[in-house]
Amino acid sequence: QADRGNTSEIGLKTLMAEVAATTSPQSAEQLQIALDPNYVALNRLVSRLDLPLTASKQVVEVQRDVQQRAAAVRDNAALNASGRSANLVALQQEATKKLSTALGGQVGLDAYKQNGGQWLSNLASPKG
Repeated sequence: QADRGNTSEIGLKTLMAEVAATTSPQSAEQLQIALDPNYVALNRLVSRLDLPLTASKQVVEVQRDVQQRAAAVRDNAALNASGRSANLVALQQEATKKLSTALGGQVGLDAYKQNGGQWLSNLASPKG
């Protein structure tokens, strides 16, 4: 079965290369998001909210950026506990605002928090 997974991955990469060569970069990127197993639950949520598939990409980009910045805050030895906490709360607020925009408002944000967005609630904890 490992070979089958590897073959599928190679087939997907080949398909994506062909699509990229024959369509616009935007179309190729949308197809990649639609087919990426890491986006399945998020894509379902975005579809349920009747949002464009690009909303999935925006959400993932916000999550990656904010989690990297939160890790840097947690690792910053120059910050005391209250400074660290204040920075993490500010990151959480920034992420909430960006995610709410990407997901069409509070209803979308609340649905995301219940369907894969738990990281947002854990963001302001020191251990994250």
